[in-house]
Amino acid sequence: MTRVRWSSLSAAVAVGVVAGFAIGVAIGVAVGRGAAPAAGPAAEDVTLSERPTPGGADGVPTLAGSAGPSPTDAVLHLDLSRGGVVVWATLDAMVVAARVDEVIATALAIARRDATPKVLEALGEHVNLLKDPASRLRVHDALRAAGFRLPLTEAAELELRTLAGRADEVVATTLDALSKAEPASFPPLLAAAMKRGVDGDALRAQAERDAWPAWKWARVAAAFAAAAHPGADAWQGQAARAGVAEEREADRRRAARNADRVTEAREAVADQPENAVAWAELGDVLREAGGDAVGAADAYERALDLDPFAVHAASNLAELAPERLLPRIRERWRELPDDERLTILATTLLRTGHADEATAAFFRCRELDSAWLLAGLASLSPGPALASIDVRLSLADHDVLRLSRVDALAALGRVAEA
Repeated sequence: MTRVRWSSLSAAVAVGVVAGFAIGVAIGVAVGRGAAPAAGPAAEDVTLSERPTPGGADGVPTLAGSAGPSPTDAVLHLDLSRGGVVVWATLDAMVVAARVDEVIATALAIARRDATPKVLEALGEHVNLLKDPASRLRVHDALRAAGFRLPLTEAAELELRTLAGRADEVVATTLDALSKAEPASFPPLLAAAMKRGVDGDALRAQAERDAWPAWKWARVAAAFAAAAHPGADAWQGQAARAGVAEEREADRRRAARNADRVTEAREAVADQPENAVAWAELGDVLREAGGDAVGAADAYERALDLDPFAVHAASNLAELAPERLLPRIRERWRELPDDERLTILATTLLRTGHADEATAAFFRCRELDSAWLLAGLASLSPGPALASIDVRLSLADHDVLRLSRVDALAALGRVAEA
């Protein structure tokens, strides 16, 4: 059996459920009168029975389940003989309508017919769509009582019980719950434990034994401080120490990962020594993970030896060592009809003190980067810049070019012309 998504059939079921829980016989569901149980539906209250259904043959399995929240006190009969389509659609409808008793009844019908892991997982996905944590918990508990456990990790169950307002009973048995709690469930669990008069020494022993993270120590410190507990300062101090230890551990793991990355990148160029991309990637890794700027520059240069027009390697080398890049691209890239490479050339020329050449390279771009103009490029080399700007403006008006023209004129001492 697989989970069936909403279709026109399930939409019809949903409308019937919300309107009055009257789903037509034509799609395999019938609603009959019956008495609702006095209490919520326990597992034994919901059973499959062999009896004829309207329009069906004798012996077709049906479900008789409680409709406690319904004012009609209806008894639900689900036809399970059609591959489960109607049952899953009905479960969807019950979830949307937040009819928890009927969700339990329908889920039990499905589980009793097929309790394979795939089906239980699908049931769990449906149940988790219930917005109210207490409602979700009711369904989980009802199915568990009937021998069907929906997928739920211990930590997730702990959080669910806490969010369902049952923190007191969670901490009543053991303080382990605090060790297992996630950030969302820890504050209410801690509040419940303090309300019960938790022993500070026992709680500290628990935290030390389970190596609590810094944020838990800090939460307890804040709670103790708010309650004027004498141990607040000690907990705050431990939170600080735990934070330092976590940072050191994070640094250690980061260093180990970076070392692995460098090793892998070196192995890649050893396997493919003529691959320019592999050398550029080694440069990236040495620069970012290894902190080796010189080694990274060497790798980028090797990439450019193999591919003199490698944009990535050139762009990064322009940042690390523009003086090493300039001889490689100064003549070769000067006349390229390629804005990206011309911009790298202009950047390299600027960084090595060749403003006139940089300006000329920049204005050879077909599309000018306004950021360069707004940063005052025309002021660095006003003569060549002004000539190029006037040519461009004669072809098309451009506000940024006009502003840049003012910069060039001001740098030439011709403010009156601006």
